[in-house]
Amino acid sequence: MEMELRAYKAHYLVSLPKHFTKRLSSLSTSITIETISDGYDGWAQAESMEIYLDSFRDIGSKTLSRLIEKLSDSGHRVDCIVYDAFMPWPLDVARRFGIVGAVFFTQSCVVDIIYYNVQQGFLKVPLSTNESEILLPGVPVPLRCLGHAFFVSVPGEYPAFSKMVVDQFSNIDKVDWILCNTFYELEVEEVDWMTKFFPWRTIGPTIPSMYLDKRHDDDNEYGFSLFEPNSDSCMKWLRERPRGSGWRTCLLVV
Repeated sequence: MEMELRAYKAHYLVSLPKHFTKRLSSLSTSITIETISDGYDGWAQAESMEIYLDSFRDIGSKTLSRLIEKLSDSGHRVDCIVYDAFMPWPLDVARRFGIVGAVFFTQSCVVDIIYYNVQQGFLKVPLSTNESEILLPGVPVPLRCLGHAFFVSVPGEYPAFSKMVVDQFSNIDKVDWILCNTFYELEVEEVDWMTKFFPWRTIGPTIPSMYLDKRHDDDNEYGFSLFEPNSDSCMKWLRERPRGSGWRTCLLVV
């Protein structure tokens, strides 16, 4: 079996699909890296983020279509496209070619539920300042703030990104499979609620194999990072704390 990896010229959420691909690679005898274009040499060249995202959709759809045709002509037919939920347009390309489409939600299930409720109109934004608690179906506890869904809390600050995170669900009813970067035991109620309506599957956490099942001895690096980790100092600090006293927090990129 051969697997084609498709990249585009933007370092956006690179690590998560990368580690997911590593897991898939254990099932494949051959990996090929291909690229598609966003119409720019990086999003910073665009006049605005709105213009960049429109260009990425238009140019990306055309170059992805040409890539599929090229692969098919060379005897490597594409059977499935797995794409990041933040760019839902690959599903339209998949449908034109009769290919299975699987969307990959890179955030936790509870964040996905928040954005889904916004997209469906069940959760109105901007949020009222009088709302001390927010109750959402599928979320077992009231949400006292939506800091983990920043673009819902302040949609006017970054309108292009706010639209992008909500549009993840614009064609979710047409997708064949939905993959989510979480695991069932972490978000039982949330996952159970989503599976009532969608072909939802948990495949997370997408982290190096060394921290999971250790199937791949050489898979111990996260790869692309905006910051230089200081692992020794962090581990020294943790070892000095009482056992069971630590809390893990995550800073999501969107």
